[in-house]
Amino acid sequence: MASLQSITGKIWVTDAPPGTPHLCPFTGFSPTGDSTIKVLDLRTGTVKDTIHNGGNHRADEVAFDPRHQIFIVANPADEPFPFVTLISTIPDANGHHHIIKKIFFDGGHGPNHALAVDPANGLEQPTWDPRTGNFFMAVPSFGLGAAAGDGGVVEITTHGDADDMRVARVFVVPDCTPQGTALGPDDELFLGCNASPPDVAGRVVVLNIRTGAQTSIPGIKGGCDEVWFDKFSNHFLGACHQGVPATSGPQVLGSIDADPILFDGNAATNPGNAGGRIHALAADDFTGRVFVAAPGPGKNTLCTNTSPPNGCLLIFTPGSLDSDDRSDEGRRNRR
Repeated sequence: MASLQSITGKIWVTDAPPGTPHLCPFTGFSPTGDSTIKVLDLRTGTVKDTIHNGGNHRADEVAFDPRHQIFIVANPADEPFPFVTLISTIPDANGHHHIIKKIFFDGGHGPNHALAVDPANGLEQPTWDPRTGNFFMAVPSFGLGAAAGDGGVVEITTHGDADDMRVARVFVVPDCTPQGTALGPDDELFLGCNASPPDVAGRVVVLNIRTGAQTSIPGIKGGCDEVWFDKFSNHFLGACHQGVPATSGPQVLGSIDADPILFDGNAATNPGNAGGRIHALAADDFTGRVFVAAPGPGKNTLCTNTSPPNGCLLIFTPGSLDSDDRSDEGRRNRR
């Protein structure tokens, strides 16, 4: 199973289709069904609904629009082209949730189609914006037109009926290859930029989703995957590697002040640089603590537990907004 989203007492979980191993040259399996989204009762764990969206690869990358009660999920690796599915979170009388629309990133025209994307990179994290009511989704690499080879962000409208839901705007962001997205307080979308191209460190960008203005953040070279907006400190945070390839160079928790947009500092997350890329993080809005998942012993010198050989959770204190005060508080063994 892949991504999860909690919605009013339910957990929405994405899943891959069943398949036969080693028959498909691209993914290692030949699908025997379609991908699904499962709705589970948060208290009992019972599957209340299974939504088949017709994907032939894993459903992944999700977000929720609480205003219009719409759940969005991407099938980033689908063949022949990736797509997103918009699903109503309001069940019918039988407890089923209907698919409102699917948008195919195949370069076609009309409300059911969007710019083609590079299938090798697919689609990445969507984020819902309460000001516009729309989704903003990271696209690592577009596949056609003037933007071919560059990544960016697409805005997907959620207003009106199904025909009105479409890709409304495209923001091309060169030298980024966006992965994660995190929305700040002033129309700012922090992009977790991977290295672009693969053998050259890229940049980290804050995109103004109202004007399209892009602000590069010196101090973080790219190599970021998941990102976060920390409301407690009013900072953007990124789990980033600073070397090429990803197994070389320091790995850091990058910190950027959201107002004004300004690089704050990097805290080491894998000082020994032993491999095992850091990419998952979260911040607690109430305590300001930041949690970074780290791989097990031999891959990260901060994970010292040896029996069992689990990874660990790095916990950073909020301190002040200055990076010198954002210290590593401790580690918790993963169970």
